[in-house]
Amino acid sequence: MYINKPSKSDMAKKGALNFHNTDYNSCQSNSIERLALISKMRIEHAIKLYGVDRCAVACSFGKDSIVVLRIALDVNSNIPVVWCDTKCESKHTYEFANKIIRDWDLNIHIARAPKGVNFWTIAKEYGLPEIRGKGNNRVPKCCQILKDGPAEEMYSSLGTKCVMTGITAEESHQRFMLMQRNANKAQSEGVPADDIEGYGCGAKYFSKTKNRYTLMPIVDWTVSDVWNFHNLRSISHCKVYDLCKDGRVGCGPCTAYNSWIVRMPQQDPESYAKIRKIIGITTIEDYTMSEVHL
Repeated sequence: MYINKPSKSDMAKKGALNFHNTDYNSCQSNSIERLALISKMRIEHAIKLYGVDRCAVACSFGKDSIVVLRIALDVNSNIPVVWCDTKCESKHTYEFANKIIRDWDLNIHIARAPKGVNFWTIAKEYGLPEIRGKGNNRVPKCCQILKDGPAEEMYSSLGTKCVMTGITAEESHQRFMLMQRNANKAQSEGVPADDIEGYGCGAKYFSKTKNRYTLMPIVDWTVSDVWNFHNLRSISHCKVYDLCKDGRVGCGPCTAYNSWIVRMPQQDPESYAKIRKIIGITTIEDYTMSEVHL
């Protein structure tokens, strides 16, 4: 088991309260119940402002987005859920997603690229995705075509005004800076850091290009907070987190993260075999000399 998550006994030692039988003021300042209630308040306010049909949870069925989904469903069980199926997700992601869709009776909307367009056709034309953040590389071409484009079309068709995501600032420096910029802008305009909508702490912002709000209800959570909530609510998780230390959901053959060479053989050996053939990796030395690594 590779997941580094707190056990229920660890939580009990910290004096964990019952999420359903407490209010905001009674929660300990550092408890997961208090964090969850703050996130729930942000979601409730968004639904009140825009209406449940104009909100949507962006769910990858990873550990973070499943937390946002669970809290949002507690507020309104009919909230639209958008899943961008890149058509090359891990088999474990498909198994888990289908289980959650069925067991939680989701109002699911699946966004996909056109027929015949997939990771391998894109890689053939544009090359494999390079490491995110390397030079000017931000969003790989495959992400633009398989995720961003289909998602935008889906949100437009649904008339979505506010998208709720499972982004956490602790996940990367780039995401931390996004939260910090949002918070600084809001507070410079007089918004208090603890406003109910989430502007003041950087959990919510408006995109002029998309004409839509993004709400990150758990942006101020840590990885431990996320797993604490999983334990508290007895939420299952995708098997990819059990297969390797840095397991993550998403495209099986993705090479846009430094850890791909460790994760891919364990999470998606079929994709790894194809990637090795494309790059020409047969030994460790081959990998260290490859352009993807460099």
